[in-house]
Amino acid sequence: MAQITCRVSGYDLTCAEPTKKVSQTFKIDDWRKVKPYAKTLEKPKETWYVRVRLTGGDRVNRYFATRDDAVNYERSIETDKRRGVALDPRSGTIPFRTFATEWLDSDPSKRASSKARDKGIVNGYLIPHFGSRPVNAITHDDVQKLVSKWSKILAPSTVGRQFTTLQAIMSAAVRGKRIAETPCEGVRLPEHSPRRSLIIDPATVAQLALKVGEACTPMVYIGAVLGLRWGEVAALRVGDVNLNLGILAVARQRTRGEHGEMIEGEPKSKAGIRTLAMPPELVTLLQKHLAFRGVSEDDSNAYLFAGSKGAPLHYSNWRKRVWEPACETVGIKGFQFRDLRHVNATALALAGVDVKTAQVRLGHSSPSVTLAIYTQVTSESDRRAATAVGGHFFPVAKKRPKITAVSKGRSAKNGL
Repeated sequence: MAQITCRVSGYDLTCAEPTKKVSQTFKIDDWRKVKPYAKTLEKPKETWYVRVRLTGGDRVNRYFATRDDAVNYERSIETDKRRGVALDPRSGTIPFRTFATEWLDSDPSKRASSKARDKGIVNGYLIPHFGSRPVNAITHDDVQKLVSKWSKILAPSTVGRQFTTLQAIMSAAVRGKRIAETPCEGVRLPEHSPRRSLIIDPATVAQLALKVGEACTPMVYIGAVLGLRWGEVAALRVGDVNLNLGILAVARQRTRGEHGEMIEGEPKSKAGIRTLAMPPELVTLLQKHLAFRGVSEDDSNAYLFAGSKGAPLHYSNWRKRVWEPACETVGIKGFQFRDLRHVNATALALAGVDVKTAQVRLGHSSPSVTLAIYTQVTSESDRRAATAVGGHFFPVAKKRPKITAVSKGRSAKNGL
């Protein structure tokens, strides 16, 4: 049980030394004596103290200017203790800057690219706003105002990513018993319409594969036919491809780390590690590519796709020098390499491939991702659907066979 006391201090004009400050402490049960005593003093001051022993045994002292504030705090802390969420208020006074920086290094399993993204958000948007403000002083209104400010200058998807990072930081503060609840709960975000990818047809894929140049032609087909991400394609080694068996293994990917530096690591998730069968046409294309590169299957550690000096590809350079000019020439400006995954998923759906198989080939951790994000209805499949439904509701009337009048002289043997 918390203890509440009141210390009244001031100057006693009746004593021998009227300039000497005096004080007296009262227990909560004697609260009615506080005011009468204060009236006997010059410049009286009341300070109400609440001493609480938390669940872990630590003692916390808080002081208030009025009895009501002290009693209300004592009641709230006792309620929190019964709920098992009583916190030491001192633990929440850690500056946001300090806590957010510690949070960045708290997850050793986080991918380097994710760390780089979070670090950019923390240092570029969150710390400049919250700075050294105590974590427990950040309110729901503070977060909502920040999100509203972002929404005026940033795309909804960007606002969502930055809010997700802040939400993760404040959730870590809850787990670390810095705060009782996250101020991010119930924050309203700007409405976000998912980007709809352009689904290009096989002829356009062929044009694009031609325009990116002979050295990169197979990359386009690997993206469209096998559904690999750019980072997975760029990380392929010669040893990952078995042309005799017609299979390709995905075991790593290249991604951008801090300051745009390219780093190599495992795929996005465990589901990203997979082995895919290739159609014969892609096998033949890769055979020609190895001959063009001047490498053989014995050069197992060489990159399947590399720069002029054999160095691995850098995404930004490749996108600006190879991909974007090719897309603009073909007439699909803004088309992204990842859109080839959408092309692949839609082709699988049109071919009648079941969702589970498509999920495995695309490296998704859940079939719902395959359905919700990558499979789009094309004009071709939409037309088929319209025709099928139209045939159901508006069946074509079958022509009735003509009945020829039978001559009176025809016998029953010949018909009637």
